[in-house]
Amino acid sequence: EMFNITVFPVNDQSPELKTKRLHLKVLQGDMSMLGAENLKVEDLDNAPAELKYTIVSNPNNGYLAMKSNLSVSIKDFTQADVDSGKVWFVQDGSSSSGVFYFSVTDGKHRPLYKLFSLEVVPIALVLVNLTDVVLPQGQTSVIITDTQLSAITNGKSTNIMYEITQPLKYGHLMIGNEQVTKFEQADLYSGRLSYHLTNITASSDVLEFMLFTAEDNLTGQVLNITVKPLVQIV
Repeated sequence: EMFNITVFPVNDQSPELKTKRLHLKVLQGDMSMLGAENLKVEDLDNAPAELKYTIVSNPNNGYLAMKSNLSVSIKDFTQADVDSGKVWFVQDGSSSSGVFYFSVTDGKHRPLYKLFSLEVVPIALVLVNLTDVVLPQGQTSVIITDTQLSAITNGKSTNIMYEITQPLKYGHLMIGNEQVTKFEQADLYSGRLSYHLTNITASSDVLEFMLFTAEDNLTGQVLNITVKPLVQIV
């Protein structure tokens, strides 16, 4: 005699948090994917699509959104959404880091409540080269390149601009045949920028300037221009 025996699984396993550090790093004003390496819950009784997250307290420096519609904040998502790279954090441009409070449940057991940290990396504009420009005596012009003046930024806007804040006393800057008070980092890389001495009795000049991108600026900078004598007096 034969019997058909059907075993119905019992949902007796509660969701278990697998991520050791609930943390996401994002550039100021940018957006970043919240992936499984940042947020991972597993449940032996449930598929990832059945593990539902609810945001209890919104981030204080941005919002969570689906990749398909980054302009709309969301309150709910699943582990399957996280695993497939659909959940993103959109940072609001402030420099402060933040947190959000969430719950996760399989629909049967008591929700698990946790705090998630959102670290903001500030946008930085940094001078990496500020070396005196040397003009050999007898010459009236010298090319200024990135070996004397160079900056970098971690921002999305990579176009770095320079602007003279005080007129040069004994000369001026030129790109080609045009006198300029503004120039770009690209002009330094390509060797298009030059300093022209108009007072041949001067032994030095000072270039006072600021630099900026669409996201940041750096003021009060000084580049020294020195005339180097051909004959050293002992």
